[in-house]
Amino acid sequence: MSGREVLQVEELTRSFGGFAAVADLSFHVEEGEILGLVGPNGAGKTTTFNVVTGFLKPSGGKVRFRGEDVTGLAPHALARRGMVRTFQHTRVFSDLSVADNIRVAGHLRERGGIWRSVFGSPGNERSAVQGRVREILERVGLGALAGNRAGSLAYGEQRILEIALALAAQPQLLLLDEPFAGMNESESSAAMDLIHRIRDDGVTVLVIDHHMQTMARGCDRLVVMDHGLKLAEGRPADVVNEPAVVEAYLGAGSDVTAPATVAQAEAVLDVSELDVRYDRVRALRGTSLTVRRGEIVALVGANGAGKTTLLRAVSGLVPVTGGRIELLGRNLAGVSPVARVRGGLAHCPEGREIFPRMTVLENLLLGAADREPDASASELEHVFRLFPRLEERTSQFAGSLSGGEQQMLAIGRAVMSRPKLLLLDEPTLGLSPLLAREVAETLVRLNAGGLSVLLVEQNAVLALAIAHRAYVIENGRIALAGPAAELRNDESVKRVYLGA
Repeated sequence: MSGREVLQVEELTRSFGGFAAVADLSFHVEEGEILGLVGPNGAGKTTTFNVVTGFLKPSGGKVRFRGEDVTGLAPHALARRGMVRTFQHTRVFSDLSVADNIRVAGHLRERGGIWRSVFGSPGNERSAVQGRVREILERVGLGALAGNRAGSLAYGEQRILEIALALAAQPQLLLLDEPFAGMNESESSAAMDLIHRIRDDGVTVLVIDHHMQTMARGCDRLVVMDHGLKLAEGRPADVVNEPAVVEAYLGAGSDVTAPATVAQAEAVLDVSELDVRYDRVRALRGTSLTVRRGEIVALVGANGAGKTTLLRAVSGLVPVTGGRIELLGRNLAGVSPVARVRGGLAHCPEGREIFPRMTVLENLLLGAADREPDASASELEHVFRLFPRLEERTSQFAGSLSGGEQQMLAIGRAVMSRPKLLLLDEPTLGLSPLLAREVAETLVRLNAGGLSVLLVEQNAVLALAIAHRAYVIENGRIALAGPAAELRNDESVKRVYLGA
């Protein structure tokens, strides 16, 4: 590395209302390096990327590219200067051929711009463009697929094609947004090898991703974010072992009171050899787990491992392509989500999904829509005993509640249906440690009352502290399983999150 700074981010801040998604963030990218911007879900990585690349205006701070202040410039203006990005979700021209995708993407560097790309160029220019297209496709390993329709490519190949589109704009700084999303370990390793070849050809790279293992293996330096702040910066081997980074990925809260042990009982939920696909992405791969009556079972793993997909499959929100799901001994194949709720299942989704323009009381009553009025009144009393703050705010619009109160409302709404099994997805996401502890202790009380819980939680330390048993999922497969107390001290759990 030359030591020359290609990109400088100085005290960058971006607020949404009163919430600072990024706060006073500073870092730099040196010419010829691969810098990784990493952090758990909600850390502020994508917001930072969108501000740096001109898709969002900053609330404060500066962005300098090769010494020029480019703060707030439009994305196309930055691209013309040599700062080119990809996106988290694949954006290719599905109905064009692979080669035509590259041809269109190269319009920034052609005389006549995109109109030449679409309507053609004089013979000598056309020959040069075709040569450039072949060169790029060979460079990324897609040369043999040049004539194929882009939409027919496998998912991993489409991700590589998107990198090729960015290369067609001849970047000096290539910014990659979640390039390993949805990839298995071999695909992500191959993508990182490609990034190294791109760097070796003279392109500086800034990459954000939550896949810490791949990033730690492939980046020259890492900048770690959490809750909009920079936690650490330096060589991957040093950064992944810093206590603040470990806590950001694994969480805290090991001193929460554990639930009472339960005797072996029959299965409330039995998932066997489950397969789920999103188009060409295989999100779950022969996944099996069991929740017994009276248990809290934690499902933990890195972002993108398949946790939320499994919950959505159990509740019927995504179709399965293989395997079997049984609830209280009933095969759920062909059973609608509504019928699953009537059969004893409740799903509290990630992001809470409350109705902000309805009152607290109206939100709660929606959870008991199928129950008799007397039963609904009884359930309301039960919810208010669990969450006294909700009773104080029954007439308040749900959207005006704090984040912690909204999470209480989401759990309360799920409890209103008197479920036998509660699927709970990331209940402490975005909450302060104090509120996270309060939510965890409420789950233990619910469980003591006989409710079985399948808990997906980014804070692995907290989840393992309150669970009876746990499963660790990695790339759509169960990597570890056992008593939560044993997994709490298992170094393999840290490896799944951090690759350390």
